[in-house]
Amino acid sequence: MHCIKVQKLVDKILRRRSPSISLIKVNDADVLYTLARITKTLLGYKEHNVIFVLTNRPVDAVLDMLDSHGLEVLNAIRDKRLIFIDCLTKPTGGVLTKHALYVSSPGDLSELELTIERAIKMLVSKGKRIWLILDGLATLLLFNGAPCLLQFLVFTVSRLRALNSYGVILFYNSELERPLEGVLRQYVDEIFEL
Repeated sequence: MHCIKVQKLVDKILRRRSPSISLIKVNDADVLYTLARITKTLLGYKEHNVIFVLTNRPVDAVLDMLDSHGLEVLNAIRDKRLIFIDCLTKPTGGVLTKHALYVSSPGDLSELELTIERAIKMLVSKGKRIWLILDGLATLLLFNGAPCLLQFLVFTVSRLRALNSYGVILFYNSELERPLEGVLRQYVDEIFEL
């Protein structure tokens, strides 16, 4: 496990011979800051496109937070370099915007996988790599249970490897997530701590 900063972390991942799947352990107090730093860093690489799966907060809150950190991501969304997949707004009756793809429930992993595939097709362009960032596991774990969530993660990781794409699982080390860490270690290439 490596304890490093976001820019160095992304650089380290990019130096690998091929795209990899990483588990990034994030301190609870630094979650929003880490989301902002990861987004800023990845958007700085023009040859990479980003899919951000939001399971813990709605896209409007994330956009507001990114804006408060001085990041204007709407251009990246418009230019098809960044897609948010929101798992919370639709089931809670929130206002849907054009800035994200929406899943009807965090409990529908099949729909989430199809939405990820749709986002990949929207972002695929010659010479660009895709990063899929999964913003935590606790909500998905609550709605689906460990066995279903692990099946979803194994499939998603395998799909990313087949597409020669990068994957990042943000792991917040919550009481719910901790029992999954040992199993997740088997499916990721590297574990980092921020």
